[in-house]
This record gives sequence, C-alpha cells and structure tokens, in this order.
Amino acid sequence: MALRPWGSSRTEASSGILGCRVHVFDEVPSTQDVALELAAAGAPEGTVVLAKAQTKGRGRTGRAWLSTPGGGLWFSVLLRPGLAYPASAMLPVAVGFGTVLGLRRLGVPAGLKWPNDVFSRGKKLAGVIVEGRSSGGRLTVAVAGIGINWTVPDLPDARHGVTGVAAELTAAFAAPAGDLPSPALPDPEDVLSAVLAHVERSYLVLRAAGPGPFVSLWPSVSAHFGRPCVVTRGRGEGLAEVVLTGRLLSDGRLSVLGLDGGVRALHSAEVGLGLN
Repeated sequence: MALRPWGSSRTEASSGILGCRVHVFDEVPSTQDVALELAAAGAPEGTVVLAKAQTKGRGRTGRAWLSTPGGGLWFSVLLRPGLAYPASAMLPVAVGFGTVLGLRRLGVPAGLKWPNDVFSRGKKLAGVIVEGRSSGGRLTVAVAGIGINWTVPDLPDARHGVTGVAAELTAAFAAPAGDLPSPALPDPEDVLSAVLAHVERSYLVLRAAGPGPFVSLWPSVSAHFGRPCVVTRGRGEGLAEVVLTGRLLSDGRLSVLGLDGGVRALHSAEVGLGLN
C-alpha cells in the first residue's frame, strides 16, 4: 500500500524547533540541494524540505536513493549546530538515533546500523545523510537528509534486504485469529512528526551534553552491537573482513574486534559495514 499523498506545494509551521517551517514539493532533484540553497539564503534552523519524489536522491558516499511518489518519506532538515569536534562528528549518529527512536515510538522494531542506516528485522528501512559547512573549527551549517521507505522498494541489486514502514508495522501488529483487529497504519504526518520530535531531542542532547549519552546508549539503539559484521573498503568493492562490533567512540567511530584478536576503530569515511 503506497503512502497517502501529501497536499500540493506549500509551507507550514510547527511548534518545535525542527519543522518550524516545512516546504513541501511534488518533485525535486534532491531535498538536500533545496535545503542547502535555503540555508545559504538565511533560512532558520529547523526548516524542513519534504518532497513526494526525488529524481536525484542520494545517500552516504554518493549512492543513489530510490525516491518514488508514495514510496516513502523523503525530507531534509536544516541545522545550525555550531558544534566543534568531536561533537560535530557525532551529528550523523545523533540524527540516526532520533530516526530510530521515532520509528520505535510508532511500533517499528528499528535499530541503527553504524553509522546512520536504519534497519528493521535485518533489512534496511531508512537512511540518513548529513552534509555541512564549517567555519572557525565549528560545524556552522548542517543539512540532515532522511529517507524512510513506506513500501518495500524494488531493488534487485541491493547488497542487503530492504523493507518499508507499512510492511514492518503490519508484521508487528499481526495478531492471531480471533484477536482484536490490528491498529491502523499511521498517517504520513504522524510518521514525520514522530521522527522530527525524536531527532530534535537527540540533536539538543548532543548540543547540551556532547557525545557521552550516545556512547552510553549505543548498545540499546544499535542493530548489531556485539554481533559479527562485514567490513568493506570504499563503496563495498574491496575485500570483505568479518569483525565483531563493539562500542561507539566519542568521535563517531566504531570499535571492532578483528579475527586476529586486534581491536581497532572504524571511520565511516573509509569503510562500510554490512550485517552478517
């Protein structure tokens, strides 16, 4: 079942920081590009750009993100964090935390695959990309793009299983015969509201308390803490290595244990991680 259509292009306001202004478009090349243009024009922090479809949606490391009408929620959020390292390096993880917790609030059994992919029952459900501008050693502008599948996308060449919110909630709400009917699926506005609310909380925690809370909560939010995973170099074309994943470090890197018994830290700009 496709996501119910949004209204025509418009601007709305919200009571929170994120979503103070929401721009909705029928189709754009990328919500990231629109949000970056709005940032350069002085748009306030919390501005959201949402599109029914993207023709050039992108994920981390430049991969294309399938963004069809009715297939999901495709939006970007403008932030003006002013964060210095290492808190600035934790921002993508913090946005991932908020996305996971917002989906869990709706009943989706979501978990975060380092650094910022959202999985449910071993399949990819959503992705996060954060692009920013720095000045004077601080991250002054950041645009967080979030893509959440509603239906299961047709990706025959995907390196991992894929899923959507509708499929995950249908499975979560499934009841034995004779029980009460399953709850209705949420409206798209409810999904957006839940995710934005939890991303905002995570963002404010990062600004106020730094990376510490995310390091502490990593085991409960991670989709793979303490589990074997596969590490690949670059965009996944290199040799694969099985590691045991461990704790999150304060600069957003991931500690892993190799088969040789050595412990090292992975950097998201250098490697990819696949669930084993």
